[in-house]
Amino acid sequence: MAAFRIVSPLIFATFLVGQALAAEISATRVLEDADASEALAVNDECWNANAETQQPYHCALSALQRQGARKTAVVEESTREASFFKEEEGLESQAENVGKDDGVPYLSGQEYHDHHHRTCSGPNRLNLHGYGPVQLMNAKWNVPGELAGAVRVEANVVKPSITGRTYFTSSCASSYKSEDFVALRLLGKRFSYMSDVSGTGCGCNAAVYFTSMHGATDKSKCHDYYCDASNVCGANCAEVDVQEANMVAYRATLHGKGDIVGNGTGYGGWAPHQSVWTKGEYGPDGSRIKTTKPYRVSVEFPTTPDGHLTAMTVTLLQEGRSLSLAVGGYSRMQEISKALHAGMTPIISYWKAKDLTWMDGKDRKSGVGPCDLKGEGSKCGEHVKFWDFKLETL
Repeated sequence: MAAFRIVSPLIFATFLVGQALAAEISATRVLEDADASEALAVNDECWNANAETQQPYHCALSALQRQGARKTAVVEESTREASFFKEEEGLESQAENVGKDDGVPYLSGQEYHDHHHRTCSGPNRLNLHGYGPVQLMNAKWNVPGELAGAVRVEANVVKPSITGRTYFTSSCASSYKSEDFVALRLLGKRFSYMSDVSGTGCGCNAAVYFTSMHGATDKSKCHDYYCDASNVCGANCAEVDVQEANMVAYRATLHGKGDIVGNGTGYGGWAPHQSVWTKGEYGPDGSRIKTTKPYRVSVEFPTTPDGHLTAMTVTLLQEGRSLSLAVGGYSRMQEISKALHAGMTPIISYWKAKDLTWMDGKDRKSGVGPCDLKGEGSKCGEHVKFWDFKLETL
């Protein structure tokens, strides 16, 4: 495992250098074999300290040089100009040769992308109908200390891999800036998209949600301004969960800042949340929503005449059939209303846990729910898919 991670700082650094569009690169890159865990710690410390100037290549070398190198591999790379993906392909090819003949495990280009993220999900913008084109910027860390998975945009389809998380932004720069995060003002609006959760069993969570990331001042322990109601990265804010789902469970929830439980409904999980759908309606053999196939998710935020949120309503649609739920009567509705008025950032994530029964388990009192006390967490597809995003006025 240590030898596996030893190559990571160089590849991570090389990859970030190669992200610039039509970039000219001329360099001799030196990889010094060292203790991986300590090298990574030094690299991260340096990377975070230089986040604004983005000098990851320098950081990777500094980290490795401090470890008393045992051997050196040199990769010569000639000057060239290339597009985003062409640049990546060239760097991956170079990465494949590092450590190849010395008995040290190395990361191929594909393995690199399987274990690390692209800061940008791709060179092309995602079209949000009714708003305009947006970029997706990926999280570096899933949780502090654990690298996030990859998220890609291919043909306007968002494809997060396990532990991947991505944010809607106005641009995808080399560093995270909270003012770049999209701020959708959602009161009186409808937000909808297509969702494909096929291949996700108990313990898998394919999520689409909003949090108050735009303009945040706390960079968080994930170093990207990510915040949510659960304090996952050490920063707290309001959270609106439109979808936390797999093939057997679905949950929509409103969370005030710091309120981990919140107020929600759907099918699966524990009280105080109540299931309003049934196994016969939502699931692989659902009579209303068959989760082996894609379905459309539509969330609405209706308001009173004076502009205050009355409820969050979510409707799933598939081949002429539908399932609906409404989340209202929340004690912190005014806080949610203010957050929606100010503008919230759309976030997509995909993760798993051995025990996700708060979302997909059987209720402890009624026994209603799809999954046993211990979720499986391993029967999760390689990725899930989301596409055809729309923003409309009610």
